[in-house]
Amino acid sequence: MVPSRGCVAVAATGVVALGLLTGCTSGPSGRSLECRAAPYQHRIASGDLERDALRGPARGDVANGVFVHRLVLDAGALTVRPPRAHDRAGYQGNDALCEVMASQTTNNFTIGRQSRDTIAAGLARVTVDASRPSLLQQMYGDAAPKRPPAARYRDRLAWVVVVSPPAVRFNGSMPCAPLSARERASRHNYLVFVVDAQTGGDALLYTEGGYGVPCASIRVSGPYVDVPLTAASLPWRLVSMAPNGSAARIAVDVTPCDDNKPAAFTENPTGPPRIRVRVSRPFGPPCGPARTVVLIARPYAVGTRFVGALAHAPVGPDVGDG
Repeated sequence: MVPSRGCVAVAATGVVALGLLTGCTSGPSGRSLECRAAPYQHRIASGDLERDALRGPARGDVANGVFVHRLVLDAGALTVRPPRAHDRAGYQGNDALCEVMASQTTNNFTIGRQSRDTIAAGLARVTVDASRPSLLQQMYGDAAPKRPPAARYRDRLAWVVVVSPPAVRFNGSMPCAPLSARERASRHNYLVFVVDAQTGGDALLYTEGGYGVPCASIRVSGPYVDVPLTAASLPWRLVSMAPNGSAARIAVDVTPCDDNKPAAFTENPTGPPRIRVRVSRPFGPPCGPARTVVLIARPYAVGTRFVGALAHAPVGPDVGDG
C-alpha cells in the first residue's frame, strides 16, 4: 500500500532524531506492528522451551512501529538508527513480521508466535557488516544449504525485528558461573531480522556475538550474518482423487528459490481433511517464474481414506499452527 500524501513527522519527546510518523498508511501509523495471522500471545511457562522476555535496550528503542533510539551491537557490526523525516515504506511492516514469525534461527529453533514483551519491531535505517561470517556455513561447512548472497545494508531503510531465542536452562548437573554485570550489559542474546522496507526482500538474520551463551566460562563467538528463509503455505488445486479415496493428486506452483521440495501434509484427524503444502523460501515477492508440480496427498492416518471434500489450509507465511 502506498503511503498517503498526508504523512507528517512528529518528533518524540526527548529524541533528537525522528520519533514517529503519523498519518501514514504504510509503515508507522501510530501503532506497533502485529501479524494478523499470528497475534501476540501471553508467554506460557513450558520448562526449557519457555521464551524469556527480551532483555537489554531494544524494547525501549521502538515506539509505535518505529525505532526512536539508535541500537548498536558488537562494536558497530549492526547499527540501527531512527528513520528520517521523509522515509516511507513501500512494503508493509506487518507482512515482514509475519515472515519473521514463520522463519527459524540458523540452528533450527522456530521463531513462531511472540508475546509483546519478547519482540521489538519497527522501521529503521540499518547498516550491517556483511563481511561477518555465516553461522550456517560454520555449522555445516561445505554441506551448508545454498542461500542467496547476503544483501548490502548501508544506511538502508528496513523493517527490523529483534527477538530472543528460547531460554537456556540447566538442570543443575552442569556448573555455570553467571555472567558479570558488564557481560550482561553487552550481550543481550539478540537475533535481529532485517527486511528491506521497499521490497520485502533482501532479508538478513544477524546473530549477536555471544548468542545463546549463559555462562561466563563459555567462549564467545560471533556475530554472524546469514540469509534467512521463511516457511510458506502454498495454494493448491485438486487434480484427481483415487476412486477408493486412498490418495489425491494436487497441483502447486513453486518458484526457483524455493529451498526444499514442496510437501503435502494432511491435517485434522477428525472432520474435513485439511491439506497444507509447505516450502521454505527467501523473504519477499517471488524470485522468478513459477512452475507447476503435482504432489500426492494421503489421509492423516495410514490405512484410512479421504471422506468428503478436501479443505484448504490458510496460505501465506506458515507459523505452524494457523
